[in-house]
Amino acid sequence: MNKVPVEKIRNLALLGHQDTGKTSFLEAVMLETKVTNRLGRVDDGNSNLDFIPEEIERRISVRSKLVAAEWDGYRMHFVDAPGYDDFVADRMGAIAAVETALLFASSDADLEPGTERAWRALELLNKPRIIIVNKMDREHADFDRVVQQLRQRLSHNVVPLLLPIGHGTAFKGVVDVVEGKAWMLAKGSAPKEGAVPDDMAAAVAQAREELMNAAAETSDELVEKFLESGELSQEEFHMGLSRGIATGSVYPVVAACGGEGLGVATILDVVRRFAPSPADVGEVTGTLPGGSDPVSRAAVASAPLAALAFGALSEANVGDYVYVRVFSGSMSQGMDVVNSTNGDSERIGPVFLLNGKQRVDHEAIGAGEIGAAVKLKHTHISNTLCDRGSPIVLPFADIPEPLAHIAIKTRAKGDEDKLSNGLGRLHEEDVGFRVQVNPETHQTILMAQGDTHVAVLLAKLKRKFGVEVDTEPPRTPYRETIRGKSEERYRHKKQTGGRGQFGEVNLLLEPLPRGGGFEFVNAVVGGVIPTKFIPAVEKGVREAMSDGPMAGFPVVDVKVTVNDGKFHAVDSSEAAFKMAAAQAFKAAFPKAKPVLLEPIYKVVVRVPEEYMGDVMGDMSSRRGRIQGMGQEGPYQVVRAEVPLASLYEYATVLRSLTQGRAAHERDFSHYEEVPREIADTIIAEHKAAAQAQS
Repeated sequence: MNKVPVEKIRNLALLGHQDTGKTSFLEAVMLETKVTNRLGRVDDGNSNLDFIPEEIERRISVRSKLVAAEWDGYRMHFVDAPGYDDFVADRMGAIAAVETALLFASSDADLEPGTERAWRALELLNKPRIIIVNKMDREHADFDRVVQQLRQRLSHNVVPLLLPIGHGTAFKGVVDVVEGKAWMLAKGSAPKEGAVPDDMAAAVAQAREELMNAAAETSDELVEKFLESGELSQEEFHMGLSRGIATGSVYPVVAACGGEGLGVATILDVVRRFAPSPADVGEVTGTLPGGSDPVSRAAVASAPLAALAFGALSEANVGDYVYVRVFSGSMSQGMDVVNSTNGDSERIGPVFLLNGKQRVDHEAIGAGEIGAAVKLKHTHISNTLCDRGSPIVLPFADIPEPLAHIAIKTRAKGDEDKLSNGLGRLHEEDVGFRVQVNPETHQTILMAQGDTHVAVLLAKLKRKFGVEVDTEPPRTPYRETIRGKSEERYRHKKQTGGRGQFGEVNLLLEPLPRGGGFEFVNAVVGGVIPTKFIPAVEKGVREAMSDGPMAGFPVVDVKVTVNDGKFHAVDSSEAAFKMAAAQAFKAAFPKAKPVLLEPIYKVVVRVPEEYMGDVMGDMSSRRGRIQGMGQEGPYQVVRAEVPLASLYEYATVLRSLTQGRAAHERDFSHYEEVPREIADTIIAEHKAAAQAQS
């Protein structure tokens, strides 16, 4: 590709709810800009972008894809991010890598929750937005209704820039309200200038006035002129509108039917004219490694290298790549750089631009460009690459905590190492999931963003690494404790010929406050148990506590005092006293009013008002206790305490109850007693399982 100045680069993330037509729009962009000579279609399984087997099977995107296109002397780098919230890590990486988002909404549906969540993510990182109301050829397309919902739910600064001429099968063009021109659209043909329809004159005039007012408000000078004359020159209009988009004081809305290529060229012109370049944004600010001191880099090739790894792709028929956004300097093959995030050195291999799975030879990824480097040894998503003498760590977006937890185990014995290796490799390209081995339940827990995320990960494990797994609900990490006191003496005595075993202890058990943990007290006097055996007594108690007498769960919040005992000068040993202490504890525990404890989580649910009844009813069925309610923007916020055992599959149920419009967060709070009837069931299940194994 031709080299272009930074001022003529546009970096764009395609975001929005699933099935709003993002990938189909980008397929049309590739055809329009002659990146490809055919229009790939997701539904037909021949997409240039959704080529991973899991994508073809499900007709959805599961990984971000890159496209580099040239348009009217400009370079445009597109990052097509998945619409499903399950793949939110790719969305956040895409946002971190670009200056501008193309945010998609369907013309024939209410504003989708995935588009709303993408908006909130863009708000956090203060990114400019151009909104595309797509699928204008649909039967029930209604541009005005979507614009109204955008204003109500997202921002009153939403203003149309390309108005549709006709809806549904009558969609035949757009009106550019900035230029006052109509563009007639036909499949397979370039836009043709035409007359603005008479019945649209009022709507065009209103949109132009709103846009010009927004443009004027970007500077005192323009405000003054606009108030005096009620008009701006076209040059001033363009300048003010560009500034307004860059600063977030205006969010232009454009109409299109991307799947058929209608309106794609006019949108590319809008991007060329008004979207900010890396040079417009100016310096990127990061920190020095290991600290918080700010440091900046200018978007110029002469500056030291500062590049962000924001995504990855690993497929057998494509290759292993790390997606890289170069903010300053230049990255080329053979360079020795440092990963300032972890301190490791890297030698850069071949670098490319990518168009889906097709790589484009590129001598160097320069300032402002987005490309790919052949898999790097020590660099992963969110890492910064830079010159060793000019260190900087670039900011990366926060990835939401995964809320879908499932226990997995290999179907074939001996596949444990393959499973571990496979999950590690998958995490190199998808940082949205985590894996944890629970030492208490001995389960491997896969923590993902949702059911679809889990299904895709398991499908990849099988396809790429030959590992099949079975799944089961994660076991709840209950605890056991006591509410009363008890005392028990136990003598361990064994004679088998020769030296025997002897140890006798007397233990007093008392409850500690919740969260008190474990306290061991040596109250032995008179040397009835020699001091050298006291550590063995404590060890025996701790081992007994690790496998509680009620249901095999760890014992907590207990004070154990050893206050008496006996020893034998020949037969006593550490092993004997450890055994005596363990048995004394097990005998005393049932007499101290034992109870089962369960983990309680603080849960915060953000939900639209219309779904509050369903959410509250479901929360009650989960033994949730409401701690408070409030309002945050258009959402009701419910704060509750809920037992962990009741939160299994809650993320999925919440999405179903609210059509995907609600979201929740959870954090561990404390342990508290399990209701008696539930505790009895848990204990009975434990005993039945123990008997089945014996």
